[in-house]
Amino acid sequence: MVYSSKQNPTIKAIALLKDKKYRQKNNLYIAEGIKMVNDAIKFNQPIECIVVTSEMQVHLENTNARILVVTSEVFAYISDETTPQGALAIIKVNIPRIPNIIPFPLS
Repeated sequence: MVYSSKQNPTIKAIALLKDKKYRQKNNLYIAEGIKMVNDAIKFNQPIECIVVTSEMQVHLENTNARILVVTSEVFAYISDETTPQGALAIIKVNIPRIPNIIPFPLS
């Protein structure tokens, strides 16, 4: 299935990831470009999903990650790049919580 509508709820949710606040709230980051996506696959990053155009799908490494194939227009809508390459991975970030630290007195 090729996603061709910008109004699709999944596509809208992915497009929201362009906003840093939304990425931080959901502990996600985006690796964009075929090399970065393949590196994320190769290094077993916790990939939520991969979004590619049909032209770029053939360049993906073997993966069990969920793959969404979109049109070039939809990819341009979800990408934050001025010249999108046609591949991005949404990766879960596991940020450990840092406890409040009481500063040591300097004297």
